[in-house]
Amino acid sequence: KQSGSKPLVVVGSVNADYVLSVERLPAPGETVSASTLELFPGGKGANQAAAAARLGHPTRFIGQTGKDGNGTFMRNALTESGVVVDQLVERDECSTGTAYIFLQPSGENSIVILGGANQEKWEISERNRETIGGAGAVLLQREIPEHVNLQVARMAKESGVPVILDAGG
Repeated sequence: KQSGSKPLVVVGSVNADYVLSVERLPAPGETVSASTLELFPGGKGANQAAAAARLGHPTRFIGQTGKDGNGTFMRNALTESGVVVDQLVERDECSTGTAYIFLQPSGENSIVILGGANQEKWEISERNRETIGGAGAVLLQREIPEHVNLQVARMAKESGVPVILDAGG
C-alpha cells in the first residue's frame, strides 16, 4: 500500500448478491428450479471500493447496511479486501441491500434489486465530511439517493477534492 497517499473515498451501495443458476427464466405464472444458489459481495460502491483496495490504494467506504447477517457478510468482505469500513453504518430499521441474479447457462442474467439500507435515510456526519475533505478523490454511483451524491459532491468540491461519478446502470 502507498503510505502517505490520500485515500480514495467511496460513498455508495452495499448489496449481498444472490446468484441463482437457472436453465431459463420462468414465464409469467410459472415456477422453475435453480440448480445452485451462491452468495457474493456486491453493490457498485462496495465492488469499486474492494477493487481499489485490492490494487493497493488506501480506500475508505461510507455506506449503510441493515443490522442483519448480510450486513455482517458485507462488512467482513470489504474488510478482507483491505477497505476501511469504520463509516459503514448499520441501520436497525431496514435490511441490507440485496440483488437477486438469475443466471442462465449462456451467461445472460436478469437482476432484481432490493435497495434496503442503500435507499433509507442517509445522514452525512461531521466525521464523514472530514473523511471526504481529506480524500485524494471521491467515487460515487447511482445506487444511493441522488441527494446524497449531490451533498457529497458539494462537500468534496469545497475541499478541492475531485469527484468521479459512475453513471452506469
